[in-house]
Amino acid sequence: ALSGRYTARVIEGVKVGESPDWLKERLTAHGLRAINNVVDATNYILLELGQPLHAFDLAKISGDCITVRTAKEGESITTIDEVERTLTGEMLVIADEAGAQAIAGVMGGSATEVDSATTDLLLESAHFLPSSVRRTSRLLGLSSDSSYRFERGVDISGVALALDKLTELIVKLAGGEVKGTTIDEYPRPVTTAAVALNIERASRFLDMELTAGEVTGILSGLGMEVTAGVGEGVLLCTPPAYRLDIQAEEDLLEEVARIKGYDNVPAIMPTIKVAPNEPSKLFSFKRRVRDLLSGDGFLEAINYSFVSLESAPYNAALGTMKEEDIVRLINPLSDEQSVMRPSLLPSLLSNLSLNVSHRSENIRLFEVSPVFSVAKGKELPKESTHASAVIYGKRNGTGWNKDGSEVDFYDIKGTVERLIISLGVSAEVSFLPAKDSAMLHPGRSSELTIDGSSIGLFGMLHPDIAARYSLVQPTAVMELDMDVLIKFTGTIGNYVKLPKYPSSERDIAFVVDSQIPYSDILRVIRGIDTKLIENVEVFDVYCGENIAEGKVSLAVRVVYRAADRTLKQVDVDDAHAKVLGVLTEKFDIEVRK
Repeated sequence: ALSGRYTARVIEGVKVGESPDWLKERLTAHGLRAINNVVDATNYILLELGQPLHAFDLAKISGDCITVRTAKEGESITTIDEVERTLTGEMLVIADEAGAQAIAGVMGGSATEVDSATTDLLLESAHFLPSSVRRTSRLLGLSSDSSYRFERGVDISGVALALDKLTELIVKLAGGEVKGTTIDEYPRPVTTAAVALNIERASRFLDMELTAGEVTGILSGLGMEVTAGVGEGVLLCTPPAYRLDIQAEEDLLEEVARIKGYDNVPAIMPTIKVAPNEPSKLFSFKRRVRDLLSGDGFLEAINYSFVSLESAPYNAALGTMKEEDIVRLINPLSDEQSVMRPSLLPSLLSNLSLNVSHRSENIRLFEVSPVFSVAKGKELPKESTHASAVIYGKRNGTGWNKDGSEVDFYDIKGTVERLIISLGVSAEVSFLPAKDSAMLHPGRSSELTIDGSSIGLFGMLHPDIAARYSLVQPTAVMELDMDVLIKFTGTIGNYVKLPKYPSSERDIAFVVDSQIPYSDILRVIRGIDTKLIENVEVFDVYCGENIAEGKVSLAVRVVYRAADRTLKQVDVDDAHAKVLGVLTEKFDIEVRK
């Protein structure tokens, strides 16, 4: 199957010597070096017919026959360039009893090379499968004039003709006499398939008036057999065997245009109706997130989707990843880009470290891009979109009129809050203590959840990670899962009239267990069954002298307002008493007088 046709012939009594001047000049003009009259003859016919040929020294061939076979695994051959090459089982070789004597379609072996002492020749002309020669050439890193032509296909019907012309030329140049019969193994003769050509479609395609007679004349002149096909205005064109490039109707059209002249083909721009594409919801959402972060003073970074294995386990959204969940590249460009990133933060921290090393200060960077992890039971990895950001240095920049305060947890928390508010999140938002994150400071980090679904983590960078990236100033970071966040966002907020009636504020100062999150207290107050509570906020936190260990003093301001009337004192007193009762029941608070 790897050799469609193989022909061979023996010539005895040749005299190897220098080629005549006319032959050497022809080869030199084509960039080939003259060697001797036998080898030069094979190269001359190669240039004339495009058919690679090879001549063996018959006396150096072991046994009475040659075999076209695949190489044995690990079999070696020294080619005519004096390089020993190890073969694999998928490579085709020409072999005798002693072993491989030529790599089929690529290069002959030095053991059977024609030299000045050669008197008897075995001439070879064959057809080898282009894909087989291409694969062998690539695996060996070896290219030749023969492999160049075999890889692109040669005319299988012209194999015997090339052998005849080579024989004639060698006898003329080196003498000798043909002995025995010619071997011609051609088990499955190839027939050239006819290609249909529609005259009407051809005229429309080339934008010129064509007739069946005109097209027939052009293609017949190129050696094609043209007959009437099925249907009006259809021609069946059978190209000659050497025209391997004629495979489809478009190939015939190219031949017609070439003969008529490309300058006669009208240059008309095609009319293409383009309808605007509606961007996907996720695409619009990511663009909105980018606009919001840019408006918050961040600069966008764009990084490769590949990171080092060392940085990959630190995933801000999922905690520390297991190694089996990391997507590895089969052919990485370098160790620094050997896995698909499961998080955006390592790349952003590398960007930050580079800027800091160049004496940049007070940096805000973000990136909105896909991250990857192994999908259990699936061939392709899981891909999701994350948004990540870093804030570094001084909160308000440096200068004589700046306060010099450093970035802290509440800077990145404010970014997260502005983001979810601007995106129209109307579901219940909670900030919980972050757990099991290798990237974040254990006491200064939080997890964002919406309706119980985890969206991501944010907080101050862990000191060990900061040291890894040579970051000496406080660094706040976040990473949110956009694929989850988008489920809770809306496009239009709920608008209400400005309040017509005045509000009434009441403060509560109380001592409570320090392990109770502020968010739980605020959520309980907001959830009390009264229509009068408009807003709740913590305005003071104190622990220290006069406060028991494990306790904290909070001061909460509750704003009461009715939409349809001015509140009376008794209304506010009743509502406030209800708030105190619920807090005492839920959290066992101690009210401070």
